[in-house]
Amino acid sequence: MKKLIFVPLLMGLLIFGFTSTSQASGIAVSAAGVRAVALGGAYRALSGDWSGGYWNPAGLTQVRNWNIGGSISFITPQAKVKLYPYQGHRLFGFAYNEATSKPKTFVIPNVGAVKTLSSGLSVGLGVFVPFGLGSTWDLYNPVPGFGNKEDYPKYDNLSDMQVLDFHLSLAYPLTEKLSLGAGFGVLHTSLSMEQTSVTKIASLNPMLAPLAIAPHEHFPAQQKLDVSGLSYAASFGLQFKPSDKFTLGLAARYYTDVTLKGSIVADAYFPFDQGALNTLKQLHAAKAMSDADYAVASTLFSGTKQQIINQDNIEAVMPLPLNLGGGVAIRPTEKLLLTADVDFTQWSVWDKIDIKDSLLVKIHGGVVSKMKTELKENWSDGIRFGVGLEYTLMQTEDKHLVYRMGYYRDPSPIPDSSIGPGIPDITVKNSVNAGFGYTFGKITVHAAYTHIFIPDRDVENWVLEPNGNNENWAGHYKVTDNEVHIGVDYNF
Repeated sequence: MKKLIFVPLLMGLLIFGFTSTSQASGIAVSAAGVRAVALGGAYRALSGDWSGGYWNPAGLTQVRNWNIGGSISFITPQAKVKLYPYQGHRLFGFAYNEATSKPKTFVIPNVGAVKTLSSGLSVGLGVFVPFGLGSTWDLYNPVPGFGNKEDYPKYDNLSDMQVLDFHLSLAYPLTEKLSLGAGFGVLHTSLSMEQTSVTKIASLNPMLAPLAIAPHEHFPAQQKLDVSGLSYAASFGLQFKPSDKFTLGLAARYYTDVTLKGSIVADAYFPFDQGALNTLKQLHAAKAMSDADYAVASTLFSGTKQQIINQDNIEAVMPLPLNLGGGVAIRPTEKLLLTADVDFTQWSVWDKIDIKDSLLVKIHGGVVSKMKTELKENWSDGIRFGVGLEYTLMQTEDKHLVYRMGYYRDPSPIPDSSIGPGIPDITVKNSVNAGFGYTFGKITVHAAYTHIFIPDRDVENWVLEPNGNNENWAGHYKVTDNEVHIGVDYNF
């Protein structure tokens, strides 16, 4: 038998139970602090509370004594895809009607605390969620007549990733107008993913091509990856306030590569074809096939389910993207505040991700291949811009009510060649945000609503490997997203 070319799953990274829609592209999430969300993420020149550890650590110097707070975001995305014919026909089992991701409301928490010391040094501690993705789909079912004796899983394409950043930040005012900040974080990443992969039997051995006739010319494999790892982050920031009406903010976030270690398992569902089995039996009896080749070939048409990969020593190194951004805040009147930000994310680091250890693919107990594999992404760098408005509706000695609006535009970094339902960031996102902040005494309550307008995307061509495994998912994609954000701050 020739080497089995089998590309397993390694598609993404994070989740605390959410998707990659809120305030960012790719797998990035920017939901730290409701005020920042309501202002469209245009917050680098403002960040004067606990969320500054994420947006711009230099802003922590605005805290006079203590600031403790947190936010929680409820994100309800809905993704749909109508897959195009796979290899020109419908006999491989991929969904041909419009499929909808499993409905779910995802929850993202962020918390932090800041203390400004008598020396002027501000110290912040926070737990942030900087990246995330997640989705659950039913996209594959063996076609009638395929003949496997086991039921295929109901949900066959799943992604669930969690990244938490435990971040320490320091900030100091060099002058009355200029503050600098820096931070260090420890990130924990865990990733669990499942995906269907289809292999053509003729790609294993061309001699089997005459026997591999539709719908028995291929077999699907359900792959599951579970990995986790630690990495580190560094943040830097500057805030310059030449007057009470104008503030400039610059910030950067850098992440080290994360080494993910864990396991990968793949179960193959072979077709049942009695005619092919009879022919193989005759060839074996005539000594035209060796015992080993006959054992593997007959398994391919046996209608059984077999575990072909089971390894607990998988290791992969995954980069996380650098982010650079700057913004301004202008107060033209006492009641009105305007903000604007632009930032750059180096998504091109997601070129490809290698699995270091060779995978042992076994059929009928024998090693069919020992191979290296990689995930090809080829993402593009992205530039996002956002604007925000905050208007004071009421202000008394101990009460303060403000209204906020924001907008951001964010492109998708994912090319047609690697797009898929696992990361449903299909195209440019136009987010409209609205919210309020109400202060009474030492407590401020924040709330915001977000709706993201996302045009449909049409990907016409499958990108396939010689064995039939797909590197993308061709089809017509639709995504909608609604979000509610709630937060509380306490100053004392």
